Amino acid sequence: MERQPGPGGLPGAALSGLMIPLARARDISAVDAGSLQSLFREPAQGRSYGSVTVKVTGPQFTEDVENQIKEMGFMAFSLNDALTGAKRAFIILDIVLSLIGSIALAVSSLGIVNTMVMSILERTREIGIMKAIGGSDDDIRRIFLVEASVIGCMGGVAGVALGWLVGRVINFGANVYIQSQGGPTGNLFSLPLWLVAGAIGFAFVVSLIAGSYPASRAARLDPIQALRHD
Repeated sequence: MERQPGPGGLPGAALSGLMIPLARARDISAVDAGSLQSLFREPAQGRSYGSVTVKVTGPQFTEDVENQIKEMGFMAFSLNDALTGAKRAFIILDIVLSLIGSIALAVSSLGIVNTMVMSILERTREIGIMKAIGGSDDDIRRIFLVEASVIGCMGGVAGVALGWLVGRVINFGANVYIQSQGGPTGNLFSLPLWLVAGAIGFAFVVSLIAGSYPASRAARLDPIQALRHD
């Protein structure tokens, strides 16, 4: 027990950190309000107990013990409650990150379009030569679509790898803290294979859509004008 000074430094103080066995706590539930007040209060000394800490032998018993204490009529709070609140916070965080991801997706699509258009301007003569030796519009279009899809797939793989790394670091730090508080550990972030494949596939589709305009523009180039381009 630890004595904490009362208001103004007077002798009246509250004793905090009292720990009693669970069996003793069950006995307390059968005491009437007046006796319970006298049990936890010493009027002569001006001391009172504001809370009781109950320790369990393992984190798997936390929920059961908490429910038993609540059934006695007492208020109870455990690390599991904090973990539930943290999970709700992560759900909100997921929504916010989804919105940010949508904005990033739009920006990356514009980046792919800009990159491919600049590539067409730099390779205009090359496109003219390919058409002059028999390359069709579809051949030119496929070349630039493949280049755009490669850019998208590389970005998707890099994004998945970075997301996995950040998730593992956050998960490790959170579990270290939760374990130090005696709570159950677990995976706050998961990256199933279907999500990895979906993310890379989605990046592939987005890159194809973003690269369709530059590819069509390259296919429409006149070979004579392209060969004259400096």
